[in-house]
Amino acid sequence: MNQEHWIVAQLDLTQFAIVLYDSSVNGHSDESIMRFIEPLCVAMPLYLQMCRFYSLRGIESPNLFPWPMTRIRENVPQQEVGSGDCGVFVCMYIEYLMLGRPFDSFSDIGTFYRQKMVVDLWTTIS
Repeated sequence: MNQEHWIVAQLDLTQFAIVLYDSSVNGHSDESIMRFIEPLCVAMPLYLQMCRFYSLRGIESPNLFPWPMTRIRENVPQQEVGSGDCGVFVCMYIEYLMLGRPFDSFSDIGTFYRQKMVVDLWTTIS
């Protein structure tokens, strides 16, 4: 976000909505996040129409209004203020969301996950 902070935008193709995961919920206001994400909210339904997503799924009258956006504020691991760990958290959020795992009981998650990423990359290239 603004070349300073990374967040995850999960596109829900069943509810036609965007869910945001942010490792610094107190670092940016909901209004500033919405201004940044609004173009995606507007573009997604139009993009899906252009690539025939709706017609391929038998949706004859799709809603082409901007998608609603929800920013998850609770039960999402948070980075320490000023740690610069948002990229690590983005990778962790994506992995957990893909695996369907809940974000629960994390302690010093930034350091742990950074080390895990190094091991994963090392084993992949070895």
